[in-house]
Amino acid sequence: MQWIWFEDYKVRSAADNMAADQRLLDLQAGSPDSCPVVRIYTWGEPAVTCGRLQRLESVQQAYPDLEVARRPSGGRAVLHGDDLTVTVALRETVLANAAGASVDSSFRAIAQAVIEALNKSGQICGFGEGRRRADNHVDCFAHAASCDIVNYETNEKIVGCAQRRVDGAILQQMSIVRHKGNREFPAILRASMSSVYGANEWRFVDSEMALCYTGPISTGANVQGRELI
Repeated sequence: MQWIWFEDYKVRSAADNMAADQRLLDLQAGSPDSCPVVRIYTWGEPAVTCGRLQRLESVQQAYPDLEVARRPSGGRAVLHGDDLTVTVALRETVLANAAGASVDSSFRAIAQAVIEALNKSGQICGFGEGRRRADNHVDCFAHAASCDIVNYETNEKIVGCAQRRVDGAILQQMSIVRHKGNREFPAILRASMSSVYGANEWRFVDSEMALCYTGPISTGANVQGRELI
């Protein structure tokens, strides 16, 4: 199956970034034949995203000087700025054979590629073994559950991760702390995704075509290098 790889370097507001991810989810939900999409982006300036069901007022009070936008996915507030954000949008059936269709199994399968990439980059990390809660009930990184990715050496939560499902489509948003500007990591992550997801054909897009069309692009199998659309 062809996968779309979209490194989005356009400077966007928090609201526009969340709208772009919502658009990817809508495209997947609207077409059973959609290609899976991986969108990678950074933040031009600090901003906060809050979970889909989180009280917006509480987050705005906690971060009064920053733009706050609501995510399509759930969870608690994430402070963005020095992180690399990775969004995976696909149909449930893409991972069903390897991971099962449940929320937990698909969540872990998608996050596993990030774990492998971080380990290859020198961080010893994996899913947490227990639950850690703090008095801060707003911040995503103040809480760590067994499904969260933590650094095994420091016990620090290093990836904020949340999933949303609509009409057979999955959107998983992952914020990897302190990875903004790491030029090598995207290629490492893509290799890990190829291994974990079985993605053997990537279509690279440098434009916003990924936000308006996710059907198969007939350019031949095993596209190599960066190609413009």
